[in-house]
Amino acid sequence: MNDHRLLGFVTLLGVGALHGPAVWIQTLRSLVDLAPDVLPHVDQVRTSDHGTLAQFAMLGTRDGSAFEIPQINVSELDELGRIHRLDVYDLDQLDQARARFDAIGAQTASDPLAAFAQPNAVTAATPATRFANAATRAWDRMFTFWRARDWQRFAQPLSVGFRYVDRRRMAQLELDRDRFVEFTRQLGDMSSARLETEVLATRGDRLALLPFHVEVADAEIGPSELEYVNLIEMSESDEVVMWVRFDVDDLDAAYAELDARYDAGEAAAHARASAWLRGFLRAFANRDWDTLPALCAPTLVADDHRLVGWGTLRGPAAWVQALRALVDLASDARYHLDHVRLSDRGWLAEGAMRGTRDGGMFEIPSIAVGELDELGKQLRGDLYELDQFDQARARFDAIGASTTRDPLAAFAKPNAATAAMDRLQAAFDARDWPGVRAACTPDAWFEDRRRQALVSGDIDLWLADMRGMPVLAPNMRFARSLIGAAGERLALERHLWSGGPPDGPVEIEGLFLVEVDETG
Repeated sequence: MNDHRLLGFVTLLGVGALHGPAVWIQTLRSLVDLAPDVLPHVDQVRTSDHGTLAQFAMLGTRDGSAFEIPQINVSELDELGRIHRLDVYDLDQLDQARARFDAIGAQTASDPLAAFAQPNAVTAATPATRFANAATRAWDRMFTFWRARDWQRFAQPLSVGFRYVDRRRMAQLELDRDRFVEFTRQLGDMSSARLETEVLATRGDRLALLPFHVEVADAEIGPSELEYVNLIEMSESDEVVMWVRFDVDDLDAAYAELDARYDAGEAAAHARASAWLRGFLRAFANRDWDTLPALCAPTLVADDHRLVGWGTLRGPAAWVQALRALVDLASDARYHLDHVRLSDRGWLAEGAMRGTRDGGMFEIPSIAVGELDELGKQLRGDLYELDQFDQARARFDAIGASTTRDPLAAFAKPNAATAAMDRLQAAFDARDWPGVRAACTPDAWFEDRRRQALVSGDIDLWLADMRGMPVLAPNMRFARSLIGAAGERLALERHLWSGGPPDGPVEIEGLFLVEVDETG
């Protein structure tokens, strides 16, 4: 182990390097002895055949105070997948870490047969690697076992509480883990069974949308073809917990389900970026040209890196004008998202602008990266071609690296209270006042302890308060960020209400403590 940090184990121990697993493990144990609650929090990972590069931080508490030890680790693996060499760097030594990681890849012996291996029906079915996540990797494993007709191992990634929901018009059924495996096996065990699939869309690390094309035949069944779309959702422990199936012509419902599950799960940890993205899509779809500038900081810079693009635009007005010009050319233009990743102050999305022009359909695919300021306003936007993914990813990673991380954020996890607020926020955004009321119990109690308010009352008072917000500013929205959670029923959030015209925006910030009952 080589520790290149200014103050690392090598410096403290006065040695050139640490040799052997026992010494390395002892350094980890010494850290745990100082802080029993210390845990690694991984932010970014890159992998090659024989190496990994990981940016992460050790988070814990010592003498009543939280601490964070950020670092970059580069691991070289042997042929059995064991760590052969480990190099540790400070964050400002990223270039050295990348050079070490690249050197591992350069010295890896290439497979002489690889040049002769061409994609086929099997390799073409694997998910796109650039947006691979836990859900697509789980399906990769299951697909391998499906082809081998190994149904016992096919079931391994499924959680004990797994549910399968079939929303196809001719099905409409719900199955548990064992019945789903048997249901799948009925087709897979036919004398002729072929499955083709691809990755259609992903959200974060735990959700994926995959279309299936199945061709089967058996002694008593002639050749048949089936097509449908599957939504796969993972748990934090990397188990498949939900599988929802849709007809291929019901893609809107499939995407709506994908977004709803993302908003209620992973996206809740990045409420600021999630709220901005929802607000943009809604405003653009509604051609709400007054709301779009309010989503941006006055100093917005939008860089279009595509071969044929806008160039560099400065200020909200120029950015909105570029969007309006596109709509002027194609009034039915819609922005459709396929892949989304979020961070505290940024987002990366691959999608396409689709519409019709002169009687023909068009599609403009792109990758967009956005950076937000501390108020949730877009500070910078970047557009890329699909083949510029590495540049887009580097830009997205840079946003995360430049954001000062709250050391307590890793311990604040979404729970039933944040899920209830997700439903309430969605209802407020839609101005669905019955929906807002439905998110609360009949005896819900509201207290506003801000110095300028100091009022309390029942659900009717709170609902009246919320209904008054759009009166203050018709485009009023609120962004949420999770500060802390206690158990399943308590959550503390930071809320930022914003709206109004670009020349006189309204912003109200405060802390909100929410408690839910046992039903959520």
